[in-house]
Amino acid sequence: MKVRPWLLSLLLFFSPMLLAAVVEHPDIRHELLIMESRDQDARRAFHRLDAAELGKEAVKSRVQQLQAIDRENTQRLEQIIARIGWPTPALVGDDGAGAAWLIAQHADQKPAFQKYVLGLLEPLVKAGQVKPSRYAYLYDRTHIPQRFGTQGRCINGTWVPLAIESVEKVESLRKEFQMQPFDEYRKLATEKLCRGSKSNHID
Repeated sequence: MKVRPWLLSLLLFFSPMLLAAVVEHPDIRHELLIMESRDQDARRAFHRLDAAELGKEAVKSRVQQLQAIDRENTQRLEQIIARIGWPTPALVGDDGAGAAWLIAQHADQKPAFQKYVLGLLEPLVKAGQVKPSRYAYLYDRTHIPQRFGTQGRCINGTWVPLAIESVEKVESLRKEFQMQPFDEYRKLATEKLCRGSKSNHID
């Protein structure tokens, strides 16, 4: 059966409203999405900076602004978790759950909180309530050496992973946790983070 164009347009228009109606905490979902937007806007702006042109003090000021946003988001996420537990798709929708994960991923100023979140995610992954890849990213963010090869840095315009627990196992682990192949990820990270690519999302 073909869907009429006008009906499809209506469905697309009303789908966010329908989602908000079925999740348990639509107000928290909305707030998480706003927090995620602030996070991403700040990071996109930071990645577009020309450090040489701005000067050391100006760059330092921008870093502090970014850190302030991360602190505010982290504090609010802690309050949300205290109220409803980890925000799963059933509670805040998949987009809200993704926003919560991203905020935890960037809560580097509170590593103990990140590890606490990791502990919350582990049983939820097994229960199918959290995407395995989100657990993997946060695991790497909180462990040295990392396990899944998600964390790295730019060297001469190329993304290079930080120390990995077992290079021999990283591909099979990534597959197990529903992640893209490692070589594909490295190429994407190089374009996204090291060559000024205007990506829509910055992890």
